[in-house]
Amino acid sequence: MKKKIYKANDRGQTQLSWLDGRHYFSFGDYYDPKNMGFGSLRVINDDRVAPHSGFETHPHANMEIITVPLRGTLTHNDSTDHRGDIRAGDVQVMTAGEGILHSEHNLTAEEIELFQIWIQPREKNLTPRYDQKTFRDKRQPNVFQLLISPDGRLDSLKIEQNAYISWIDLEQGDFALYEKWEEANGIFVLNVSGKLELEGGVLLYPRDAIALEEFQERLDIKAREASSLLVIEIPL
Repeated sequence: MKKKIYKANDRGQTQLSWLDGRHYFSFGDYYDPKNMGFGSLRVINDDRVAPHSGFETHPHANMEIITVPLRGTLTHNDSTDHRGDIRAGDVQVMTAGEGILHSEHNLTAEEIELFQIWIQPREKNLTPRYDQKTFRDKRQPNVFQLLISPDGRLDSLKIEQNAYISWIDLEQGDFALYEKWEEANGIFVLNVSGKLELEGGVLLYPRDAIALEEFQERLDIKAREASSLLVIEIPL
């Protein structure tokens, strides 16, 4: 099994008066030519956005952008006339395609915590598209919930790539078995909170992650503490 571990304390960082951003892959002023992504997975940013601040209007193109809020409310505006609030338990997807402008703001008095994930699409210059969905009421402990897929299966959100993103909450001592959707894909396991043990004795602490390729179709996971994690399955 070929693997690479990403320790939380080793991530790149963007520190501004209103933003504390941590980067698993090269992004912004953090550049490492040996850390440009994992297959079609180009960006994972772990951001904290201060009250009454945010990302002003800026462009994107030819990228699938997924936003997963963990805490607080983020307000989105874009050039396709979509405006909406996304909260913890929601997921937002945006096909930037041939080009889109958008802004993201924290209009509240509380700090926002979120993941933003960028995935390269299978095809360039698509028509921009926006969608979001609430998953918070559908979560079941110890059950993988599919958030993102290439075709919207199992009530997930669709993106323009053969990629899948799943979330699971585990109680202490629980086991989970992740089964790949597509044999050729690799997986990126991000421990959001708690303490996890993967097969082979690999331990992941909060915000640690591991990229796995050339592994069998299933991955055993044990929660050493109550934990939440994201699994991003991606073409290599």
